Formats: sequence, structure tokens, C-alpha cells
Amino acid sequence: MNFINCVDGHPGSLQLDVYTTHCHAGIKSYQTSCAMVTIHRLGAKRKQTSFTGRAWHYWRFYSLTLWRMIRTRPFVVLYFESFSAFPAYVYKKYIYRKSKLFIHYHEYMTPQEYEGGMWLVKWFHKLEKKIYGKARWISHTNAARMERFVGDMKGVGLPEKLIFPNYPPRSWSQAVKSISEGELKTVYIGAFSLDTMYVKEFAGWVVAQQGAVSWDIYSLNITEEARAYIKSLPGDWVKIHPGIEYYDLPDILTKYDVGLILYTGHIPNWVDNAPNKLFEYWSVGLDVWLPEKMNGSLSFVTTSTYPKVVAVNFQKLEYFDWKVAVDKSGLEYASSPYFCEDVYRPLWKSLLEY
Repeated sequence: MNFINCVDGHPGSLQLDVYTTHCHAGIKSYQTSCAMVTIHRLGAKRKQTSFTGRAWHYWRFYSLTLWRMIRTRPFVVLYFESFSAFPAYVYKKYIYRKSKLFIHYHEYMTPQEYEGGMWLVKWFHKLEKKIYGKARWISHTNAARMERFVGDMKGVGLPEKLIFPNYPPRSWSQAVKSISEGELKTVYIGAFSLDTMYVKEFAGWVVAQQGAVSWDIYSLNITEEARAYIKSLPGDWVKIHPGIEYYDLPDILTKYDVGLILYTGHIPNWVDNAPNKLFEYWSVGLDVWLPEKMNGSLSFVTTSTYPKVVAVNFQKLEYFDWKVAVDKSGLEYASSPYFCEDVYRPLWKSLLEY
């Protein structure tokens, strides 16, 4: 969405067609006011549970996307993730070979994950490797993921490799941060489950603080197991709230002191992760607590200015001195320097002039 919004800052004539699926229930469809952008939502409008329903959903999305590409004959094609590769592969290889192809991966998948995952993505990945060498560039969100990707692609011809991180809009830095009195208010935004996050460790620690710390969770994607666990906790210090639309986040986040990142790093993608949440929390003035094991984020740790970005051992929270972690005595304020406009506006120029 930020990438699309930034096209507005590109001078000159441009028509951008975006092909995506319908949103799941409860998630508001993104709309843009940019006249040069048309969003096509294809596939099934409801979440499909049967094999036949899912097959129809995928066939409809890929076939309609490819058909519309053939009709409009775009000169520049950018696709996100292996899941979206098929129409771009057919178009580049068989329809319009002179078109400029760009590929971006927001996530990293190991060869083992491709092999044992969804057969459709596994097949698409085999196809896309055949056109990697014909693309203008391939990008990942950070250097660590790119390094793993290149290591996996030995023997496969690759184009130029670029890094395009995912940052929030600059307007978020204008949000007004409230000052908490009394308890330390912590917040988590995003998908929420027990099996890949330090939920039990942190929730248990919050309960042990007996009111000195509170934790609010906002999620559009929470497992029933996780919901039941949070509701079973004693006291009223850990709460679940309905999910928030992306561009409404600053209004909510500024009510808190600390933003949480709780991934256990169960796969390489998460070990090398510098997640959106890190920059979103940081941009609106929250301190950030993240796992020590999250190697992709450790270069952002800062305790000499505030907001602080602090690496925490969530498996040994009994030794964590949170009062020291949030203390800002003698420190100067330094706002986050990471905003999407600085990444995506030059990217649009590259796409059109490469």
C-alpha cells in the first residue's frame, strides 16, 4: 500500500494496474485516491475451505490476471513473492519478451520450505527460476535474506540484486505521543499465536508485575488457542482488542510506551527478520523490545538515545530490569530515520527508467 501511495510522487504520465485478491472478512479493502492507479481484485470474494473452491479461486485469479496483462500489454511488470509468479512468467516468456521484469520478495523461504509447502508455490518457484536471468533485478527486504537467497540459487542465473526494506510513511512521525502515568503500557500489533511467539513467557512476566506493567494486543489474525490462553490469565493486565486498519495504527500506538516483537525465530525467515513492526513502533516514538535471537534486527538496537530499541531475552525475563530498559535519564530524543518515501520514490524512478 505504501508502495502504491508513493507512485503519486512520480512526475510524468503513468498507468499502474494492481492485481490482487479480495480481502478476508474483517479486513477493510485498501483504496487509493491516485488517479493513475487501478486496483483489480480477482479470485473468490469469500474464503474458500474446499479443495474445489480453492482451485477455482486460484485459477480465476491467475487466468484473469494474465488475460488482462495480455490485453493491456504493460512494458513494466513487478510481482511480489513466488505465489504471484505465474502470470508474470507466462507474459515474460511467451507474450512480451521485451517487457521489463522486476521481482520482490517480502519474505524468505528455504528450499526445504518450498519443497514441503504448497504444491502450487513449489511449481511456480521452479518456473520463476527459469526467468530470473531475464529479469532486471530481484530484491529482498534486507541483506541477510538476500544472502541466504543467493546461496540457495547456486547454478541459477541471477540479475542485479537490490535491497528494499518495508518502512512506514513519514507522516507517522508527526503523531503525538502521550505520556503514560503509573503502569508501563506495552502493545503488540499483528498476527498472534502461541507456537511461534514468546506469548506465554511475556504474559506470565506481565502478570508477575502485578499491575506495574500492562499489555494490549491488537490482531486481525489470532488463533483460538492463543485467545483462550490470554482469557485464562488472572488479573486484567493482558487484554485482546480487535485488529486495526494499517493507516489507523499511529492513533492507537501513541497511547503506549513500548512496542513488542515476540517472534521465536523458528525458521530462518524470522531469524533474519527486521519486521514492519520495528519501524512502525519506532516511527511514532515508542521504545521497542525485540528478541535477542532476531539477528536481522540487532543492528537497529540503540540505547544511547530514545526511543530505545532494546534486545531482550524473553526466555529469561526474571533477569530483565525493565525500569532500566525504559529509563531515559540524560538521553536525547532521536526520531526514526526510516520511512517508505525514501525507498519507494527512487524505486519508482528505477522501474520506469531502468
